[in-house]
Amino acid sequence: MAEMAEMVEMVEMVEMVEMVEIVEMNFRAYQNTWKLLALLHGISSFLSQLAFWAFVKLENCQE
Repeated sequence: MAEMAEMVEMVEMVEMVEMVEIVEMNFRAYQNTWKLLALLHGISSFLSQLAFWAFVKLENCQE
């Protein structure tokens, strides 16, 4: 009977470890998603500033 209780306890511990690993993987994926969004936002801002700079340069050339 004690062996059965030990086996159940071990199975529960393994399940807990697996759940913690899944939570950690999801958290890392969530962090990476936000890092990617921040990078895309930075690229977008840079490109819009570059386009504005080019527009201003073209306006100055036409005058």
